[in-house]
Amino acid sequence: MNTRSKSRIAAALVLLSTLIPQLSTCLAQGTAFTYQGRLNDGSTPANGIYDLRFTIYDSAGGPGIVAGPLTNSPVAVSNGLFTVTLDPGAGVFTGDPRWLEIAVRASGGGAFTPLTPRQALTATPYAITAGGITGEINGGQILAGTIAGAQLAAGAVQAANIAPGAITAAQLAKPPRSGTVSSGAFAVDFGQGDFVVAFNPAFSNTPVVTLGLQPGYPPTLGEQAALYVKSRSASGFTGRFSSPAAVQKLSEYGVHSSLALLTNGAVALAAQGTPACIQYLRGYSTGTGWSAPLKLLLGRGGQDYIRLAVVNGHPAIAYHSVTGAVQFIRATDVDGTAWGSPTDVVASTSTSFSYVSLAIVNGHPAIAWFESPNWDVKYARATDANGTAWGAPVAVQTAGQVGRTLSLAVVNGAPAISYEDFSAGALKYIRATDADGTAWGAPVTVDATQSWQTSLAVVNGRPAIGYARPAGGTRFVRAADANGAAWGTPVQVGDYGADISLQVVNGRPAMSFISGRLQYVRAADADGTVWNSPALLDPEASAAAGTSLIVLPTGVPAISYYGQFSFAEPSGTLRLVREPQLTFDINWIALEP
Repeated sequence: MNTRSKSRIAAALVLLSTLIPQLSTCLAQGTAFTYQGRLNDGSTPANGIYDLRFTIYDSAGGPGIVAGPLTNSPVAVSNGLFTVTLDPGAGVFTGDPRWLEIAVRASGGGAFTPLTPRQALTATPYAITAGGITGEINGGQILAGTIAGAQLAAGAVQAANIAPGAITAAQLAKPPRSGTVSSGAFAVDFGQGDFVVAFNPAFSNTPVVTLGLQPGYPPTLGEQAALYVKSRSASGFTGRFSSPAAVQKLSEYGVHSSLALLTNGAVALAAQGTPACIQYLRGYSTGTGWSAPLKLLLGRGGQDYIRLAVVNGHPAIAYHSVTGAVQFIRATDVDGTAWGSPTDVVASTSTSFSYVSLAIVNGHPAIAWFESPNWDVKYARATDANGTAWGAPVAVQTAGQVGRTLSLAVVNGAPAISYEDFSAGALKYIRATDADGTAWGAPVTVDATQSWQTSLAVVNGRPAIGYARPAGGTRFVRAADANGAAWGTPVQVGDYGADISLQVVNGRPAMSFISGRLQYVRAADADGTVWNSPALLDPEASAAAGTSLIVLPTGVPAISYYGQFSFAEPSGTLRLVREPQLTFDINWIALEP
């Protein structure tokens, strides 16, 4: 034992090296660190056993103790040098200045003698602060303020130093956002539609948006599908999905086609045929499996403005004969495999008839047509449910040149007609005052601008018209009441169109039309106040005409039309396009630059 007196210990501690924290290569281990010093006994290096006491202060001379006192007893001193391990515990080295006071005594007892001055602790012990990092750098959290970006040297952290999964989206300064849009959440019409995503909360700047189809989308269509961002902002984006619709070629030729649903669940189609005839085809409820065309009235010269409907359970056709008559013919069975003889609604005269429209009015078939050269709107209704005999024609409107591109429908229990008033340069509407159409009210001006190609239907309880302005595109307008006494403001839904067919598709109005090629557009609401973008359904057809829109028993829309794939196919073909029944998800990721 060293028996030197306290008075002989003229001790002076000299810091020989930087304080060395006990660190592994990846992470600080605990709060202990190694301290090395030199102790003199008088003017010579000390040798022997001593008791050392360590206290950490928050200033060079103040009373504020941060940790300790820590007593290391006994400590061997050789040639003045000693090494001790100090563990002040957590929360000592927080970034504020620290001073170490050391006191010494001879081993075995007695009072400690403090050595002055206190030793300022330099940066090395602050490596203990790294003990605040929980786990490895693999997704664990770093205490706030522990390591600032300015404290990292450029290139200090390389990709090889980051463990897999170490950095997640939440740890990025501008984390990405992602989501999924289901095909059932927006209107997908014939494999095409727009969808809208809102960011909540909004980004600070407009992000970059990436889209992708969820795996499992039908590969034959997925390879051809187009998916892109139409517009984007800090608050959201609009995307566009487009996939080819199913196009079927049914027969040669086929202008003025007309679709109808049969009572047995099948779907039927009538159109002009070649050689001059009416061709009739029947398909499954899915719009597939079409029969070979049955050629009606073959050798009778030809027919046009063909309209198909189910009359008292059997398919029936109204048409304009090349002989000049308005005629009606009905099948003798529910499938349309056999047909009766045609009946004259209006016999052949020197007067010309066109723009024939067929509807069931109060249980009997009824027909409206345009009669020239007088340019009149005429109407007739059968006297029986099968259409074997017809009543005298009624002059619905004769003032001026009226009646081109007319359309007949039943509106609130009475027949009504939309038509072009060429003399007035307007779109007109007129409705009968009784259920049979024996008397008619005054015409109503729906659009005071030159309009034609009308198609009349009831939309959400009120009459509505799809039509075209030669200088104003394809339009839709809906009445303000159930009878059509007053009308709302027209909405433009596409470029100028012809051969318009208006129907209600799954609760919303929709139209097929020709604008260079076959197009389809459907409203975003039940009233038709807002419309989606038109879909181009058959981009390969260089010409098309005579569209007829229907909703199949399966709930999907289908359109018949006439088109040409090329000018090398002058006769064209009768085709049907139907919406593919698709279920898919669109994944999106948005990242702020």
